[in-house]
Amino acid sequence: MQFHSILLSVALAATTCPCPAAEQAPVYRRVLFSGNSITRHGVAPQIGWTNCWGMAASAEAKDYVHLVVDGLAKRTGTRPEFTIHRLPLERNYSDIAAVSNAAAQAAAWKPDLVVIALGENAHAVTNDVEEAVCRAAYLKTVQILQAGGAQVLLRTPFWRMPRHDRLLGRVADATGARYVDTGDLAARKEMRADGLFAHAGVAAHPGDAGMAEIARRIVDVACAPYMRTPGDVVFKGVQIHGVSDLEPEADGLYSFRRAGKGVHLALPNQGRAMNAGSTGVEFRFVMRGDSVRLRLGTPSDGAFSRLTVYHGDLIGDWPELNKTVHGRDCEITVRNLGAREDLRAEAKSQGHRFDPSVVRLVLPWGRVGIRDVVGDVEPPPPELCPKRTYLAYGSSITHGSNALAMETCYASLVGEGLKADVRNLGFAGAARMEPEMADFIAGVPFDYATLEMGINVLGMAPAAFESRVRYFVRRVAESHPQARILAIDVFGNRLDAKGRAQAAAFRAIVRRVVAELARANVTYMNGLDLLADGQDMSVGGAHPAPAGHARIARGILARFLGSFFAEGHGRL
Repeated sequence: MQFHSILLSVALAATTCPCPAAEQAPVYRRVLFSGNSITRHGVAPQIGWTNCWGMAASAEAKDYVHLVVDGLAKRTGTRPEFTIHRLPLERNYSDIAAVSNAAAQAAAWKPDLVVIALGENAHAVTNDVEEAVCRAAYLKTVQILQAGGAQVLLRTPFWRMPRHDRLLGRVADATGARYVDTGDLAARKEMRADGLFAHAGVAAHPGDAGMAEIARRIVDVACAPYMRTPGDVVFKGVQIHGVSDLEPEADGLYSFRRAGKGVHLALPNQGRAMNAGSTGVEFRFVMRGDSVRLRLGTPSDGAFSRLTVYHGDLIGDWPELNKTVHGRDCEITVRNLGAREDLRAEAKSQGHRFDPSVVRLVLPWGRVGIRDVVGDVEPPPPELCPKRTYLAYGSSITHGSNALAMETCYASLVGEGLKADVRNLGFAGAARMEPEMADFIAGVPFDYATLEMGINVLGMAPAAFESRVRYFVRRVAESHPQARILAIDVFGNRLDAKGRAQAAAFRAIVRRVVAELARANVTYMNGLDLLADGQDMSVGGAHPAPAGHARIARGILARFLGSFFAEGHGRL
């Protein structure tokens, strides 16, 4: 990448918890931009640049800063004031005093939106040590800006820089800042200023089309009607449980990111596909009117998904068992049953987890997105929901493969038995114990957790597997010292019956790592104790049948709650 220009450094403040934001599209009155030459570059005749705006736009009005201001005015009806402020987050990020001072100066201007568009010149961020230093500088900046009441938006570099993109994603995950990915644009010739300038560095910058696309993405994210909370998103009064961030698509559909952007960028392709899916995702709300309409969609016109409506823990009547989501834009209507005292009495007598006034739309596997919510709804208050949370991490078995429905996979059954909410982080074909995933889980509240490790990495070298297991278990356990955690190795499957030695070796590694960590809140559990070779399996031999999911759930609950569950209980 040739990039020979003087840069304006820009950075923003991030917090350890997201700053409050409206669930409807916000209105911004003061916008602060911090960036480099793409944001603004002074006259430099030695490289053929004779303007003073975002390089290499053909006019000031066509650089992304001015286009963002125009876009916000059109979208919200209010034209914001704006300024460009220098933040030392590219070449001087190791000077935390300078970083803090620059962020405090930016916050003193009282912006309600800060767009940080930095990274192209952070050439020193090439290893884990430098990445950690730079990430700390971004975190400090965002913390200061958010403390002043600003919504912070982090834009990735125009040129794809995987390490920096991941760094920004992890900052967004940790702080609730919004994230805009533009790293795909430089690879598209029409987005660059090729042929318009003799100097290669100038010509490599975004031209008018590139500036317009950067601005469009920033405006889409800045105006998106949602707010992030720890572990969930609230979209127009609907809590989207099990989702950490939304991804605005060009046609107005918002797709999901179950784990955050930093995790998403660190995952292999299969992991990203699973992270964008709807495993373990629920739409939850309390209704104030007679009904509510949700406009949903699937990735393509030919896609089809089925969801189930629950009122608290009570499954809906027949018409609510077969709600379908098909195509890019479809509508689902739900009626209000929350005032029925008979349902409340039943829920109380049976010790249900959720109050019946909490409507829950349990999504299927696959992908579903959301467009709009029409009706008077609000997120369910904590007193109407479970007091405890159970987190399940693992492979396609945790994901729920072959359980027939999300509600009958082992993770859902364990949550029911614990009378706890469920955070399902099952990743079919993935679950490779990435350090970024461990860091993400470390920030998610839970009281119980199961970490299923091994089946998707049986081809990994034992030393590499042990390194991942050791960091994963330690990181999660240290971050939740009061939680009860089961470290589970490879579930039994027909491959074991054929004498595959690798699974046995990996089970020994997990057992040894847990023993050496010697943490009181972590217990080792052999996968063969939950699902022995060939027991209650589907025909493929790798995934349990519905009876196998119930068997796994009974074993986990017996470990968490005692032998009462060993012989089965309720649906188990």
